[in-house]
Amino acid sequence: MRKFLLILLLFAPALAAQDSQPLSGTVPSGRRLSYLYAVDFGASTAYSIACNLNTASGNGLLVRLLDLDSLAGSGSLTPTGIDESVVAGAGTANVSLSGTYSGVHEFVIEVESGGAGSNFNGTVTLSAGTLALSTSDQLVLATTGFKSSVGRLAFWNQAVFGSAIVASSFEIDLGTVPTTKFFRFDVDATNINDVQVLETTGGSSTILATIGQAAMPDATSLALTGTGKRTLRVNVRGLIGTSGFASWAVTMPTGVAVTRVGEGSTGSSKDDESGCAAGPAPGAPLALAGLPLLALWRRRKA
Repeated sequence: MRKFLLILLLFAPALAAQDSQPLSGTVPSGRRLSYLYAVDFGASTAYSIACNLNTASGNGLLVRLLDLDSLAGSGSLTPTGIDESVVAGAGTANVSLSGTYSGVHEFVIEVESGGAGSNFNGTVTLSAGTLALSTSDQLVLATTGFKSSVGRLAFWNQAVFGSAIVASSFEIDLGTVPTTKFFRFDVDATNINDVQVLETTGGSSTILATIGQAAMPDATSLALTGTGKRTLRVNVRGLIGTSGFASWAVTMPTGVAVTRVGEGSTGSSKDDESGCAAGPAPGAPLALAGLPLLALWRRRKA
């Protein structure tokens, strides 16, 4: 009998590995905490990933879970690659995503408070594969202009006066192997004429997308093919005789860094005016949001 059981164990298919890691800290007012995780799924496998965070604070907690590859390839205003949970006071915020993947894919967890700040503790759990924290940082949401988070997300918002064209540039790194990568561009605005996304690598200019006021809010998935660092510029053009406001967000897929031009692919976040940089480990005190979210696909669950 023992020999028979041993044979069964030797030839039975291997069970998918499970993994989990603790996540805790304090998120003060005015900032967002972001954690970038790399998940190695190995061979193709069905999976679920979940984050359950408890808070004892009456200020509540907001938690988001982002599947970067799913989001980067989607032009939907209600994409499936994001889950968000909000608790108004003390309680538990639960988010989860599932699907089938192979190889390495990246996920982001974002944490915010609904008031002066909130403590939190809990677990990130993976049903299949191995889980590794790549980097973490903090984002000051009250500043305008360009800011980035964990090297994969970028945001911009600013007033646009009259018929002015307000431009902001950023770089992405496609790596050394020729490839085609898709990234997501979200935009919304009031009293503007249009928003253009252009590639300006090497001084040339190629329009990737033009989005007019009537189409907003809008989202699109744009493709870039090639290698190395590529420079992109977003032009926001105002309306004659009136002032407006615009915001846009960029989501990059696994392994593709987005940075301010000339900043380097460190994965850390830089805010235009605050100068706050990244790098705290899970559990380090950081901070929250307070002003409008710049990523337009971040909508609370019904």
